[in-house]
Amino acid sequence: MSRRHCANQYVPRLLCFAFLTFLSTLLDPDPEPQPDALAAPGNLTVSQSGSTVTLSWTDNSTSELGFYVERGLKQKGQVSFQRIAVAGADTTFTTDNADALASGNYSYRVQAYNNAEVSGYSNTVSVRLK
Repeated sequence: MSRRHCANQYVPRLLCFAFLTFLSTLLDPDPEPQPDALAAPGNLTVSQSGSTVTLSWTDNSTSELGFYVERGLKQKGQVSFQRIAVAGADTTFTTDNADALASGNYSYRVQAYNNAEVSGYSNTVSVRLK
């Protein structure tokens, strides 16, 4: 049986692969939702009035504890999202005060969560701040 160096010890390749796969699932900050998982929010929309950005969505889940709201600035075609708010269960909107944000194209998305899991993400919406 061929062997491969893994974690400073020689182990069979299959065992090494299984161990690294297990580690990657523990370290993944954005786990993929399971097929019967918590339903993702839908129909995310955005509107802007002055420096207030309002996000609205449809609550498609029945067992969420709340929603994670994320914002990202689009730079060089990429968006790196950061959590900016946590909304309570059965909430379908939130606002973001854009006063302190630099000009640019910002994207938003929402994710439901409960004690056991997180949903997939809603659709992504964008707004241009000047």
